[in-house]
Amino acid sequence: MHLWSEEERSGTLEILFSLPLKDIELAFGKFLAAWSFLGFVLSFTFLIPATIFYLGDLDLGTTFVGYLGIFLLGGANLALGSFVSSLTKDQISSYLLGLIFCLFFFYWGIDHFSNF
Repeated sequence: MHLWSEEERSGTLEILFSLPLKDIELAFGKFLAAWSFLGFVLSFTFLIPATIFYLGDLDLGTTFVGYLGIFLLGGANLALGSFVSSLTKDQISSYLLGLIFCLFFFYWGIDHFSNF
């Protein structure tokens, strides 16, 4: 949650904006860095399906789509958290607001798709 709020609090935001980059490039770069870290952390869980595939029968299509869904949902939550982090100066408030927004969209999606 400290993608932008920590930059503003520590005073390095001015240095970051003085670089010869556009604002969209900075935002997209921070998002891609966080999303690639999410993919790196998610890759450590590949051992579980590999073990199940070795020991028994595993549906690879369902597993692949599940990992893709987790990766995309994580990207959506990262984008929302980055937006909320840009609005606040404190990490705690950006975490709480990001959590509220993510849970709101999560529960809105469950209600929307359960009535489909």
